[in-house]
Amino acid sequence: MKFYKSLCVLACIVATAVCARQEDHSMHPRQFSSVDPATVPWREVPLPSKESLYTKTLLADSQTGTGVDLLRYPAGVVTPRHTHPHGHGMYILQGKLITNHGTFGPGMFVWFPEGETIYHGVTADQDAVVLFIRHEPFDIQFTDLPSPTKPVPNSH
Repeated sequence: MKFYKSLCVLACIVATAVCARQEDHSMHPRQFSSVDPATVPWREVPLPSKESLYTKTLLADSQTGTGVDLLRYPAGVVTPRHTHPHGHGMYILQGKLITNHGTFGPGMFVWFPEGETIYHGVTADQDAVVLFIRHEPFDIQFTDLPSPTKPVPNSH
């Protein structure tokens, strides 16, 4: 857990968000913040594929859209193909992150540029946790929703 705390502080610096925490996790620029992820509950995020991800918001600046979240992918979950109007990064803490660019393990950082059609998820054999970093308000447009005749991207 000490590693998570250090990484969260680093993420705040990387995201240029030196902010103050309030109960709703919104922040105010130019004030120091620290968060113990163990005190933040996981929140379910349903996907159009009927699967779910889980998130813990560690930093959310309502003025700029800057945010840092822990994302937990249950084993085998892969998002449908989608785009974001702004780039975002993921630092893999545990498990293996599968993307349209390959598979990445713990300690790797990946950046997805704005507008690129992407998918990401995890292998079927284990859960994964990533640190999700964004510098603009979060928005997602699913471009390839799964159907009974069209499976999600291969997760192996």
